Amino acid sequence: MTDEVQDHNESGDLLRASDIPDAASKYEALVADVGGVVSGQRDKVANMANAAAVIFETLNGWMSQFGAPGEQYTNWAGFYRVDLEARKCILGPFQGGAARATIPFGKGVVGSAAEQVATQLVPNVHEFPGHIACDCASESEIVVPVLDAEGKLVAVIDIDSPHRARFTDIDKVGIEAVAAVMDLLRASDIPDAASKYEALVADVGGVVSGQRDKVANMANAAAVIFETLNGWMSQFGAPGEQYTNWAGFYRVDLEARKCILGPFQGGAARATIPFGKGVVGSAAEQVATQLVPNVHEFPGHIACDCASESEIVVPVLDAEGKLVAVIDIDSPHRARFTDIDKVGIEAVAAVMGLACDW
Repeated sequence: MTDEVQDHNESGDLLRASDIPDAASKYEALVADVGGVVSGQRDKVANMANAAAVIFETLNGWMSQFGAPGEQYTNWAGFYRVDLEARKCILGPFQGGAARATIPFGKGVVGSAAEQVATQLVPNVHEFPGHIACDCASESEIVVPVLDAEGKLVAVIDIDSPHRARFTDIDKVGIEAVAAVMDLLRASDIPDAASKYEALVADVGGVVSGQRDKVANMANAAAVIFETLNGWMSQFGAPGEQYTNWAGFYRVDLEARKCILGPFQGGAARATIPFGKGVVGSAAEQVATQLVPNVHEFPGHIACDCASESEIVVPVLDAEGKLVAVIDIDSPHRARFTDIDKVGIEAVAAVMGLACDW
């Protein structure tokens, strides 16, 4: 226990996320853990049940690490599913005591979050108009909407605490990130994803075969990557959703230590990025793949597209092992990319490194 947290506890005050060392990173770990238990499983009830268990166990585990062992960070954590036609929330999987089975839109904290499609952060539930308790011991509450791939409200995450003013903006950002991964299709959810990436590598190899011009090859490769990854959404996810909103290349100037925009698919992007700056610059400086679940938490992030939420950047090396470019792929959803994408895009990069006269 740190001196800061020790002093905090001895004062008799309530431990909040803002008092926990590096709380944002701990929420990142929670998001990753939830992503792990829902990965490969598309059944919504199973995923909500596992996510509720992870949230409940993790948040209360913080108390043993940083607060008072035996104290609860949360006494109730779970989901309400949403029936848009009937305008009501229906109890889903949760951890904690028995709760209200249905809540109308606009009633209490849960119903207000559903009606407004907006997070409700309530320091004192007894002062919230029409409060409906999931647990009579609850004193504060946070409720976060869960949207599907098309932006439609499908559920809310509801977390209560037996202490007033437990939740802060750190919790809000963290639980909203959890909500974002609940209905997200990842490579790990796609049947035989490794083989599909093998097919992508073969397709890229096909369009660059017999052509040594690096610009032409990068342009064709970017088009194949963009079309293929987004095509997976029509096959396995939600038609119209994007797997990636930006995919392309930055060329590398080793002498000037900067990355220069190359061919891509997506919106206009930053023309040059210094080594060490943002995800692209870090990949170039370290000559190592950067797999970033939340770009807004990456130091010095430079967006290729303001809609980007997660990103993977992979170095491209020529036949002599010299860094010549990076492949940059963004997604409008957090935690989109996994190790399956990493292996797949690194294989694409290997093809590109050998296919061009750099």
